[in-house]
Amino acid sequence: MRGLDEKEPCEVCKQFAERRGEEPDCEACLPELWPECRQACEVWHLVGEQVISGPKGMVGLNHLAIHKAMDLLGVEDRLGCLKLVQGAFRRYMGEKRQMDQMKQGAERGSHGN
Repeated sequence: MRGLDEKEPCEVCKQFAERRGEEPDCEACLPELWPECRQACEVWHLVGEQVISGPKGMVGLNHLAIHKAMDLLGVEDRLGCLKLVQGAFRRYMGEKRQMDQMKQGAERGSHGN
């Protein structure tokens, strides 16, 4: 498994795409991980599935899990890390809601045919 800061070089990515008969998707390529975001990314990877759900779906991440992960990783800037993890979760939650709405719209459209 590669470390969080490692990225496949463009040439390797292009070779993989070529073998699959595809064009490489450089627009969707993951950017280099900024050093100030590294620990938040590591925390996210540890707690990303520790979701609190309500009747209408996800409402947040378990803060006890976030703080435990920060303890395990020795995060010094805990508030900064927490804000980054929360921001990542809000973005994830927003994208998931959009996908769910698109799926529901497609299902409604297919029922009318």
